[in-house]
Amino acid sequence: MNILKDVLLQSGLKNIKESLLLKRAYKEIVNEKILAVTTDLLYKNNTLFIYVKDNVWATQLMQYKHTILKRAKEIVNTTKDVKIQVAFSVTSEEEIKTKIKKKRDITGLKQDIESCEPKYREKIKNIILESAKQYEHVCVSCGSPIISEKNNFCSLCLSQNKATCSKNAQEILKETPWIKYEEIEQNQRKNINYERFMQEKKFKINRICDIIENEYLDIQKNKKPNKEFFKSKIEELVILKISIEPSELTEQILENNIPKKWFKLYQS
Repeated sequence: MNILKDVLLQSGLKNIKESLLLKRAYKEIVNEKILAVTTDLLYKNNTLFIYVKDNVWATQLMQYKHTILKRAKEIVNTTKDVKIQVAFSVTSEEEIKTKIKKKRDITGLKQDIESCEPKYREKIKNIILESAKQYEHVCVSCGSPIISEKNNFCSLCLSQNKATCSKNAQEILKETPWIKYEEIEQNQRKNINYERFMQEKKFKINRICDIIENEYLDIQKNKKPNKEFFKSKIEELVILKISIEPSELTEQILENNIPKKWFKLYQS
């Protein structure tokens, strides 16, 4: 739990002097209604964070952002930005534990702590540290601690893994569009799972279909009668669609796997 604890403790309140100075100036800038729904202000990392009760008031406050930033820079010259956030003010221990169960890694928990009102921060940190023990695991890819009962990857590695799978699938489909997933699995060529491979294949099929239809319409209107390109895309589509090698492609196979209007133009 040491890594988790270090991350959580980093979210403590800093720049107390600057925060107090900016709070005083804030009262002079906004009207009484906005002041009443502002739950807290925090200056951190050269940014003034303003917490309000809900999204409606957050939108209202946006019209003051430029004025607040200008005034903040006069008081604390290191101020670079003003961020308006809806306060996360959950104080019930059960509510916080429920949120922990739903989180997949520390990043999500840290974001909650950063967005919560400073006055609740210490209480929430303590509950998270205690509750997270029963959910903590380690990402099998990067070794970072995660809070999950099912997932073996943190959200970052999971996202990167999906991106890698997609890229690998795209490369293989470009080189050998007729390949079947079983062949990839047997040869263990690249890190690709079935779901990602089929998604990329479907996406490519839909994209080629759109190209063919556009070409078909243009040829019909005599805008750019590029029939050779049209025919090549038809063949590419069928090869990809039914996983057949180019040498095995016949007109009968083409006819069975494309719309009649396309095939009629293909023959002409």
